[in-house]
Amino acid sequence: MSLWSEIFGGEEPSLLGKPYEIKNENRKFGESTEYIAVQVEWPQKIESLVDTTAGDKEVLLFTAHEVDVARARATSNAEDVVSFLKDKEYE
Repeated sequence: MSLWSEIFGGEEPSLLGKPYEIKNENRKFGESTEYIAVQVEWPQKIESLVDTTAGDKEVLLFTAHEVDVARARATSNAEDVVSFLKDKEYE
């Protein structure tokens, strides 16, 4: 079973456009003031917790901390990053 299937129950999504920084418009105590937003397109219909009419597109939000954790993970697993870049080059 792939990680995508394990997490989302389906195949891997496609990234639509580039990441954007967006403000948290209704910030509550302890929440981030902004997020990194990316829109993805799934190969199958999905159920969204935000939009009950969702189809195959969804917006994912990441905090600065989550991006920092991901960067640290990539640094500590450099061999996997090299393998990924080699496999995905000019795809």
